[in-house]
Amino acid sequence: MTDILLETLQYPDDIMVIGVEGSLDNTTLDEFEGAIRKINAEGVYRLVFDLSRLSIITSPGIGALVKIMNTCRENYGNIIIVSPRPAVRDALQLFGLFNFIIEEKDVNSALKVFTEPPKK
Repeated sequence: MTDILLETLQYPDDIMVIGVEGSLDNTTLDEFEGAIRKINAEGVYRLVFDLSRLSIITSPGIGALVKIMNTCRENYGNIIIVSPRPAVRDALQLFGLFNFIIEEKDVNSALKVFTEPPKK
């Protein structure tokens, strides 16, 4: 059995950093999506996913990230991926996620994307 552990940190401006540890696959998908639905229900749609401790992501997990991104964007938010391990990054890249999901090198860089005014 695989497990998933989510650690959340609330930041000002309705930004949530979510550390994801373990595996994001069929066995953990419901738990993951349920936790994100609760965060969204609190009005938080600016999400930073720290994937530095995520060991495996399968196609259902990638689909969940796309679904979450769409929900966030529909509510004037977005998601940012930070620090994926090489195997996880390869899977995200294989599915073309970096064509439409923002990746930053670390949490601080991601927070700047959400908090700094757009550059002209």
